[in-house]
Amino acid sequence: MSSHDTELFFARYNSIALQKQAANALMLTPGAIQIYYGDEVARELGPYADDFHQGTRSDMLWTLDQERQVLLEHWQTMGQFRQRHPAIGAGKHTVIPQRDAYVFSRQLGEDRVVVAYLGQ
Repeated sequence: MSSHDTELFFARYNSIALQKQAANALMLTPGAIQIYYGDEVARELGPYADDFHQGTRSDMLWTLDQERQVLLEHWQTMGQFRQRHPAIGAGKHTVIPQRDAYVFSRQLGEDRVVVAYLGQ
């Protein structure tokens, strides 16, 4: 989503709702994931000075408004779910066809999850 060499997801879209959707997509992705610092609180670009990429290396937000606090709690919930269910990152992926949602299951040993993603 974000990178110290390119741009911040929030800076491009400026939407907490999209940041939440991005959290869902990333945290439910199979394999290893990496969260760039500040994505979990919608960190904004900082000043550029003489380096174009410097803005992506802005200070971390330590004091959060209510909207960003809710976003952080969402990331934490998704992270805890992923941690409790190793099938999310390493399980066998099976799509369950549905009309109005993307539904899938993942299974790794005894750990089984079913996820229905509405995209909202």
